[in-house]
Order: sequence, then C-alpha cells, then structure tokens
Amino acid sequence: MDILAASGVVSVKTKTRSEFFSCLIFFLLNLGGTVAWTRALNAQELTDFTNTSGKFLTRHCADCHTGSDAETNVDLERPVQHLGTPVHMDLMQRALDAVQSGHMPPEEAAALTAEERRAVIDELKTILVHSSTKWRKSWPPSRNRRLTRKEYNYTMQHLFGVDAELSDLLPADALSTEGYRNSIERTDLTWLHLESYLASARRAVQRYVQVVPRTQSQDPDRQASDDRDASLHYAIEFEDLFYSTADRYAGLEQAPQPISHSEMLHRRKLSQSRTTEYTDPLSPRLPGAHSDDEMLRPAIPKLHQQYVAYPERLPAGELIVRVRAAGTADRFGRFPMMRVEAGITLGDGCSMDTRLLGDVEVRATLDQPKTYAFRIRLEDLPAKGDLTSDQWVDRLSIFDLNQIFIANITPDHQAIFERGRGAYATPEAGTQAIAGALKTMRERETNFLYLDRMEIEMLPGVGADNQDYRWRFTEADTKDNKSAFADLESQIADFLRAAFRRPVTRQEIASKIELFEAFCDRGLSPRASLQETLAAVLVSPSFLYQVPQWPHEIELEHRKRHAYNLASRLSFALWMQAPDNQLLDLAEQESLLQESVLRSQVRRLLDEPRSERFLRDFCFQWLRLDKHRNVAVDRESYPAFDNLFADASIEETLAYFVDVFDSDVNALDLLDSDYAIVNDLLAEHYDLPVPLSGRFQKVQLADGTVRGGLLTQASLLTMNSNGMDSHPVRRGVWLLDRLLDMPPPPPPPNVPELTPEDPDFRGLSLKEQIKKHRSPGACQDCHARIDPWGIAFENFDATGKWRDTRPAVNNGDETGDAVQPAKLIDAATVLPDGQSIVDANALKQHLRSQYRGEFAESLTRNLLIYLLGRRLDYLDESEVQRLRDRFIKSDFRMQELITDILRSDLFDPARSSARTPARTPVQHSRHPSHVGAGPAGSND
Repeated sequence: MDILAASGVVSVKTKTRSEFFSCLIFFLLNLGGTVAWTRALNAQELTDFTNTSGKFLTRHCADCHTGSDAETNVDLERPVQHLGTPVHMDLMQRALDAVQSGHMPPEEAAALTAEERRAVIDELKTILVHSSTKWRKSWPPSRNRRLTRKEYNYTMQHLFGVDAELSDLLPADALSTEGYRNSIERTDLTWLHLESYLASARRAVQRYVQVVPRTQSQDPDRQASDDRDASLHYAIEFEDLFYSTADRYAGLEQAPQPISHSEMLHRRKLSQSRTTEYTDPLSPRLPGAHSDDEMLRPAIPKLHQQYVAYPERLPAGELIVRVRAAGTADRFGRFPMMRVEAGITLGDGCSMDTRLLGDVEVRATLDQPKTYAFRIRLEDLPAKGDLTSDQWVDRLSIFDLNQIFIANITPDHQAIFERGRGAYATPEAGTQAIAGALKTMRERETNFLYLDRMEIEMLPGVGADNQDYRWRFTEADTKDNKSAFADLESQIADFLRAAFRRPVTRQEIASKIELFEAFCDRGLSPRASLQETLAAVLVSPSFLYQVPQWPHEIELEHRKRHAYNLASRLSFALWMQAPDNQLLDLAEQESLLQESVLRSQVRRLLDEPRSERFLRDFCFQWLRLDKHRNVAVDRESYPAFDNLFADASIEETLAYFVDVFDSDVNALDLLDSDYAIVNDLLAEHYDLPVPLSGRFQKVQLADGTVRGGLLTQASLLTMNSNGMDSHPVRRGVWLLDRLLDMPPPPPPPNVPELTPEDPDFRGLSLKEQIKKHRSPGACQDCHARIDPWGIAFENFDATGKWRDTRPAVNNGDETGDAVQPAKLIDAATVLPDGQSIVDANALKQHLRSQYRGEFAESLTRNLLIYLLGRRLDYLDESEVQRLRDRFIKSDFRMQELITDILRSDLFDPARSSARTPARTPVQHSRHPSHVGAGPAGSND
C-alpha cells in the first residue's frame, strides 16, 4: 500500500400497446445498457422520435421481434435490464442498416413509402448521433488506457535491456465485444492488476538492477571475474550419456556435473581434435523403468529424440545450449530439422513442461559436423530446484532434474516407431524391434539427425555473452544508509525519464528520493530501499498507461505535450513498446507534428522488425485465432494432427498476413491468391510439392489449386470445425463476421448445435442436416443467409485437408455392423446474393471480385478498432468511409491504409480538438448490402 500510494495510483412482459411502445423506446435508447443515455434527448426530441421511428417500429417490427420466438433473437418486449451491455449501439446500427438497405421490412410485410423510409432513417441517425455523443462523454476518443500484457512485457524489456518474459504474473487481458484485448473499455485498472504489477516490478528490479559494491566498482577486472565465477558450465558427449535404472537396463549412472569455464574450453578443444563419434540410434536415451513410460509419452517413439538431464542451474540469467550435429537428406532432399527445448517433466512422469529454444535445419555433413547455438532466459524456464552433486540418479531424481530435449521434427510418418522401446516385454525385444524399424527407415530414405556433443552455459548477465546491466547503482563510501549510493539523484532522474517517456520535474525526483529515505527510516537496507523505490516508479500511472501522465508542475506548451503523447501512441501502435530515443528527440523538438516528419517516422517504424509484433498481434485477434485451442480435434480420426501441426498451421496464417503487408501487394490476396507460405509439414497436408527445407517459404501455386489466401488455410478451417468434421455454420459465421463485417445475430437460446452424433441426423447428407437443423421458423431466415457461405468449404475436413468423399460412419445399429457408406461431397451452393457457387475456389474468386468493397471496409474498421483501442461509433463514420475509399484507391495496399490511419484525426484526436464534432447525420449505411442483398462496392 505504501508503494501504491507513493506511485500516485491510490488517491416483465408488457401487455398493452402503450406499455410495449414505452418499452420499445427505452430499448432503442439504451441498447448499450446505459440508462443515462435517455438524457441525451430532450423532451421535443423524444416526442419527434415517438411520432416517427417509434410508430414505424411498433407498426412494422412488433409482429416479428417480440416474444420467445423473436426473429434474429431481437425481442423488443424484453426488459432492458436483460439486454446486457456488450454490443452497446450495434443493434441500433443494425436497425438503421436494415431499413436503409431495404432489407427491412421484409417483402411479405407492408411496404414503406419513400417518405416514410426517409423520415425513419433520419430519426434513427439523429438518435445515433445523440447516443454516440452521450457515450463519448463517458468514453472520450482521447481517453488513456493501461498497457496490455504484451505492451507491458515489451516495455519492461526495453526499459531493462533484457529479452525475458516479464508479464507472466499479470492477469489475462479481457476480450472486447469486437474481439480485441486492447480496448479502452476493457483495460481498466483493478486491485488485482495493481498487486500483479507490484509483484512484477519488484521481481524485475531485483533481477535486473545491479547494486555494485564499492570494492568491485574500483576494480572492473574483479567484477568480470566474479561474474564468470557465478556462471555454470557443462560439456556433454552424447555417446557417454546413459540414463537407466537397475530393474531394466542395469547400472546407475550419474548425471553430468558442472565444470569450470576453462575445463569446458579444454574439452571442446579435445573433441575437435579427435574422430567424431555420434550417438547410436539403438541406445536407450530416455529413462524408462517401466513399460508404460514410453507408451504414455507421445514423443518417445519418434526417431532421434535425445534427453539430457542436468542437476544445477542459475535462477536467472542466460542459458546457452550448443549442439554439435550433422544430418543426412531424405528421399525428397530434405535435411533434418533439429528442435531444442528446455524444461522439466511434470509430476505424472509423462507430461513435459518445456520452452522452445529454437529450430534449425541441420545440413552439416557427417565428416564436417557443425555447432548450432540456442539461447533463452533462464527465468523463463520451469524448474523443480537443484540437486546436489553427490545425489545418484534413480528414476525419481531423473525426472526431478532440469532437462534439455532434442528432436528431429521433420514431418515424416515413416520416422516414427510403432512403439517405444519400453513398450516391449524386454529391453532385448525392444532393441530388436527398433533395429528392424531403423533398417526399413534407411531403405525408405528417411533423413537422420546425428548428435555428437552438447555444451550448456548459464551466465548471470542480462544479455548475450553476459553483457552489463543497464541500471547499475554503485555503493558510496559511507555508513549513512540515506547516502549509501553515489549520485543517486541523477540515476533516479534517468530511471524516471526512461520509465515515464517524458521530461520529469524536480518535484518528481525529490519525491522518489524522499521515498527512498523513508524506507531507510523504516529499517530496510539501502539495497531493499532502492528496490522498493524503483518498484514504486513501475506501478505509477505514468508508466502503466499508454500516454504519459503529466504532473501540474510541468509547464510545457500544448504542442510539446502533444508531440510527446503522439510519440508514445505511435510506438505502442506499431512496436507495442515505449518510444525509442529518436521519437522522443523529435517530440522534444516538436518536429514530430510536421506532416512530412510524421509520415517518415511511420515509415521507419513499419520498416523495423519490431513492427511484426503489431502485425502478428492484430492478425491473431482479427481472425480470432485464439479459438483454435478450444477445438478438440479427434486424434483417432486424425492421427497426423498433433501440437506440432497445430502450431505450424497458426504460424502459416500469421506469416501469410505479414508477407502480404511486407510485400505491399494487393490486400485482396488475403481472400484469394496464387501463392502460399508453407513448410514441409503443411505442404504434405495440402498435397503440394514438398519444399526441400523445413522452413516456411513462399511457393507458387498451380492453376486450380485451392490453397491461396486465408480461407483455405488449416488453422481457420480447424478452428471453425467441431474437431470431428467440418462445420458449415461456424465457417459461414466466421467469414461474415471477420472478413465482411456482416456478423449475423446470435442464435436464439436453447438452439442445439449442429452435430453429426445427433440420432436425427444419421444417414442424412450435410445439406439435409442443415435443412432439418434450421426448420424452426425463428432459425430459417438467418441460416438462409449463413449456411451457403460455409457449405462451399465442405471439401475440407476438420483439419483442413481436402477430401472428395465423406467417410463411412456407423449408423448406430446395436450390432455396430450397420455402416452408412461413404458419400461424394456436394459443395455447390447458392449465395444469398443469388450467385451459384460450385466450390471453395469459386467462392474465393467471387469474394475477391464482388465483395472487395465490403472486405475493404471490414479490414479498415478492424484496423481502426485495434489501433485506436476503442469501439467505433456513429460519429466516426465519415472518417471511416474516407479511409476506406483511400484504401481502395491505393489498390488495397495495407501499408498505405495503416499510414493513413496513423495520420488521421481519429488516431490523434489532439489534431482536431479545436474542431466541433459534426451533428449532421452521416449519409451512409454501414452495411449497404447486408447478408441477404446483392453485393455492394463491387465496382470499386
């Protein structure tokens, strides 16, 4: 609490027509759940609304949108308190779009005169303007927000100069109704956050702020020697490793023990001077005391896995793993892909908690092996604690050691043993079986990974090769605790400026010195007092919020504050971290506010590798790839699907999006293209020519190939399946929502899932299942506008693999013998706009040619929501359309779109703060075509 205070953080159903009409007005004015919005309208405006829109909605909407079977799940009789708040004004916007596009009233209802429709549209727009204005009083566009977990992590890394995980103690960021985790509305600061921020700050300061004793400060060579003495080193010859237990493989061996740095170098030199001796694929390389060990561990039967256990490690610092290896190519010309992971075995003795150090293609030859280096922060690794050097390794203690795992992850199903060695009755039987499998693999030209030796180094510094800490405080030659550090005021000032991303005042510096002295007075040591003082800086709003907080004492003119704020907003938008020195210098000079300088800085930020953080984070959230982990793929039906494949499929989607941006090609390539970015695992899954490298690479697709664009990528097809089979409804809803910004309404309550296990669906084709599923009247209209978009993807199974037939299934007969025969898949469908589609390729081409306007608007809106960190409202519409139109005129170049957004008044509200928001209704329909009408923007 002391630190938080010091940081500035704490200081009925309606029956009568009149009752229904009143409820209807209240519903329309409070779609976001904020009752106070009604006060945005004065008495005359309420009367005007009653005389126009209210009467229209009562006359034309009540029959379909009331009661338990209300169409599109919009019940205008439902009490307002049951409506919830997540979608805010979206339903009102939908009502306007429906009336403006002619989709409502439906054809079977009484037609509107042109005058009636015009009057209702104008009134709904007026209500939207009032509602948006009221909303902005509580959530102004310029409102500041706290950092997300990723922004916090990158900012802490930037501050301390260390590439470590620093946000793992923070709670997860909440998801907005639009699907993003950086929304102003969801990034509130709770006590749970404050406690987590304080714990993270204390841990970071303890790890990465170095207190140098005055004796060492006077002797730099001694400091370097002490750092080297604090490190740990291992040198391991793989052929000498043998983990076993007496009851299976005879003999107990000790785990590798740490050695000195000089001894490690000596052993390295000896190894290089002798003939290389590689590991024997037949030797037991894993502890397997009982036969179930290798059966339970799914990774063990794979060829070329190596297990290394080591007893001692540092709690923090850098782990460097060097592996000397060679490889041979397979029948396709592919060399082994070596993966190195570090971690522990969990308490069940079967599961492993590991972190990836890296993957590398091993092309070194047997007569000239190569050393491959991998790095990771030790504090990012799970640990079970250290064992003393005199402890013998038995089955239990092996699993308690720190571990390194090495494997060849080349996707070759012939390189997997039917069973692990421990699954056989005796070690001899296992060895014999594996020897036969190895012979077969060599005959079929499987690639082999050959391992020679490994070095493990643990260095206590903050970066590569034990580089110095960025923040070093030197003890002074005094016994006065309050004067324990030399030049404390200057160093505190530097830390404040770096943390706050702005100039700091003498009062701010003095307050932190006073806080340090107060901690000393309470009996804390000088080191602990310093750590608590710096931790207080890191829980200040000036650090935790995106835009700097400005104390009243700083007397800067508006332009300079504007420039500093803009520097932070730009950097967090594109790098997800605090601004660098160049941005801060331009802010200090106020030149960042010049149009030419601003544009060049946006270009610089986008050109740097750090901008890939933003691109990948946006793509992941825009496409809702977080849902991928919620789908439990049936491993019996899809044995080739594993975590390696799942990770590769998500990486494909992210890499494809980044490539479209970096190449500055037409963004419609996201819908359909003649190229893909795949590795060998995905190429095999897609029946494409297998690349000669395990790395992701761009490949040109032959004419007629279905894999171009996002829509037919495995990640999205799997994510929108049910894990057993395809799911046309999920796939259709996702396409409409994320790519066309035409989200269908949520299903009515208590509507069952479309599932092939339903006895009523057995024996039916997919189209027959869908027809039966949507038979209730309340479902027909929506499903008629959703299902065709998903049916076109029926040739792709639950993992995104192409198929021409649906496999045979058991019909549920008691004998289990009755089987529904395999059926040819019919993916032909008719879209709501009347276009006949024969398959997914035809759908992608139709989207690219006829729905480019809708796609451009959807991408523009989603980028705006992400980059602004807030939902869009009706007052944003004219600027949204301006940006969309410029995007289309740029030939759909994302680089131009993002640059325009970052130079717009929406991104930098201070540019338009002196302007009065327009109150005139915008002449625009957000979804001119909707799902059921013809395509809009097709001539763009």
